[in-house]
Amino acid sequence: MEPTIEIFLCYANRDKSLLEQLKTQLTSLQHQGRINLWDDSYILAGVEWESEIESHLNTAQIILLLVSPDFMASDQCFDKVKRAMARYQIGEARVIPIILRPVHWQEALFGKLTALPTQAMPITDPRWPSLDEAFYNVADGIRKVVEQLTSLYYETLPQKTTEQDNDKALNDLSSKEIFGYLACPNCRSINFTGERRLVSPLGEVYNLIQCKECGWRGKIVNAEKENTMQTQLSDYVDVEKRALELGCNVPSGLAILPTNFDAATSYDELIHESTTPTIRSLWRQAGISETRIEKEGSKLPQRSKKSWEWVSPLIFVSQWMLTNAALPITINIISTHLSDILKGHRNDADVTLEFVVETIEQTKRGERREYKRVSIKGSPKEIEAFDVKKLKQLTEKANK
Repeated sequence: MEPTIEIFLCYANRDKSLLEQLKTQLTSLQHQGRINLWDDSYILAGVEWESEIESHLNTAQIILLLVSPDFMASDQCFDKVKRAMARYQIGEARVIPIILRPVHWQEALFGKLTALPTQAMPITDPRWPSLDEAFYNVADGIRKVVEQLTSLYYETLPQKTTEQDNDKALNDLSSKEIFGYLACPNCRSINFTGERRLVSPLGEVYNLIQCKECGWRGKIVNAEKENTMQTQLSDYVDVEKRALELGCNVPSGLAILPTNFDAATSYDELIHESTTPTIRSLWRQAGISETRIEKEGSKLPQRSKKSWEWVSPLIFVSQWMLTNAALPITINIISTHLSDILKGHRNDADVTLEFVVETIEQTKRGERREYKRVSIKGSPKEIEAFDVKKLKQLTEKANK
């Protein structure tokens, strides 16, 4: 038996008629039991709507963003987008923008995702022969994603239990056996089914169980990540010399270096980490100044994201910046941003901060400059607690 894929639809109220037409196109998949659609119109009277929306948003395997000018202007939609992208970044959900009406969406949080319909041509674009054809194109794209996700699931046989096992499970509900629980904690029944689910691309396996007697459902992750922050230190190229070789501006104070700054053979090969525009925008809003190494009027391309780990741009920190009061602020801005987009996953998401730190030593022959690359990897909570003074301590210790 194939599992049912939960789909959450996020939309602006003005686009409700288009939402209903999309749901009509997806009815066939729903009748086959392959998907289950949900949006806020399903909330019953007397139910706390905020918690109901949050519950479905946190469990759906596919989240559809119905993009339009009204969607982009909605604070409520923006809050849902942030939560959706947080789940996307750690591999918990697929997020698919559906472009309903023309709007500038490419700079949004989801701007790098592949959108539907094909070539992101808006549903209401007159080049479509009809709305039915446009929505058929979208439904077909969603069907392909559903098939891909379904292929990652597999069932296991229910676990055989005894009355002793039943009592044991009720005393230890955190049991990490085949289904996590050996009996239903709600009604004590041992009549339940289970399936083991593989979440791509993280490769995380967890167990889903459901009691046939009372309908109770549970989810237990088989393996929990240890939140141990890792720090790696390595020698780096002479930044000033390298900038001159490539025809870049020489950085000073605070700067963002291309991710391949040390290996590129020409300026045209330089490429930024995908998170660079976001960090620059946050710094700019906070009044943090940086040295742009790019040539005037030039814009470097960004590296496409190949993993679910959040990686910062390569941040250059000069010696005098190490003791500047602005440095802790720059790191705090990043950690606050991460806490926002990874809300609810502060312990199980991977975050990496990348620095190139300059040290200057006075010798008899004059100044000697050295550069160290510092990589700090941990959970958002650990990154938030990181003391930037350690950057200076780490590099000074390495130079001794």
